Amino acid sequence: MLLLALLLAAAQPLTADQIVAKHVAALGGMAKLEAIQSLRQNGKVVFGGGDFSITAEVSQVSKKPDSIRREVTLQGLTAMDGYDGKESWTVDPFQGRREPDRTSSDEAKGLSEDADFEGPLASAQEKGSKVESLGTEDVDGTPAYKLRVSLKNGDVQLVFLDPDSFLEIRRETHRTVRGSEQVTETDFGSYTQVNGVWIPGSVETGRKGGPRNSRFALESAEANGAVDDALFHFPTGKPQRELQAPAHPTPLNAQAPAAAAGVAAVLDSGVISGLGARNIGSAAMSGRIAAVAAHNESGKTVLYVGAASGGVWKSMDGGTTFKPVFDKQPVQSIGAITIDPSNPKTIWVGTGESWTRNSVSVGDGIYKSTDGGETWKNMGLGNSEHIVKIVVNPADPNTVYACVP
Repeated sequence: MLLLALLLAAAQPLTADQIVAKHVAALGGMAKLEAIQSLRQNGKVVFGGGDFSITAEVSQVSKKPDSIRREVTLQGLTAMDGYDGKESWTVDPFQGRREPDRTSSDEAKGLSEDADFEGPLASAQEKGSKVESLGTEDVDGTPAYKLRVSLKNGDVQLVFLDPDSFLEIRRETHRTVRGSEQVTETDFGSYTQVNGVWIPGSVETGRKGGPRNSRFALESAEANGAVDDALFHFPTGKPQRELQAPAHPTPLNAQAPAAAAGVAAVLDSGVISGLGARNIGSAAMSGRIAAVAAHNESGKTVLYVGAASGGVWKSMDGGTTFKPVFDKQPVQSIGAITIDPSNPKTIWVGTGESWTRNSVSVGDGIYKSTDGGETWKNMGLGNSEHIVKIVVNPADPNTVYACVP
């Protein structure tokens, strides 16, 4: 009976209070969090992506309970945002406004939340927030703890914690701005230690479902330095750049948080989820991706990728690693991939890339796998040469449509 009771107790999911307690402990403990009264951070921020990205210097100082000043400098111009706990203001020379302007209560809410370097979970009750556990949810291959935080100011944040380190890896913020709801997602990573407290060294933000169009990388941080409250107030004269990165910054402690907490570090897709993707080859004549199909399997994203001249590749971990599954077939040019909606183990592949041009490769028909790509059978259409798309009837998996140009 005692063994049964222990097993049942171990199987009980963690409550919101238990998860928050583990999170606070992972950050460094409440005593160390409370000991930090101000935090100065410096780094670089990249806006946009690809050929249209720009990089700027960022300096920010936050002071409890909820004051913040942020300066973004690019090509000699400095944009500023400030909040002193009562009113917020901005200076935006990039838009031609060099004089300070008072901003709305919506902007003030955002700055107030940014000023809370402890995060929304630490001392949540004292801050007037309500925290609820929503179980777990997959975040880029990591089964993260999901918490709903209803803030005192009316905003709602969904906070996702790594199951091993209990540090925050994603935050989804729901905020009403001028009567309409805006939803943003922020990813946190590369945690570093300042005065015994772990803070994120990389922060990436964007609209939910869209690209992360703002990516911040921390270069130096200082806790409890001298901070003049006048920095946060609405400027009385011409605004001046006040925050500068130190000439000789103290090296950041970049020890892995999981190891610091006594937990073995785990390398999975969640660890590198914050990395941006860029094309590193191969040449356009041979490196074309013709088709992608995916489904969720026990919280993991299973991917099938078809190359115009490189067969079919399968990933069981959301794209972190791939293995070829079509190499034993007589053709390697792929035009279409479809997963049977009634049975994810059944995969249909159309051979022959769809781009009919001078360097095109042809196929020899349509293939079917009933074991997730381990074995394949040619099902016909041998003279089609190119198959652009395959659709399986969700009500009758024996009815399959193939689009052949």
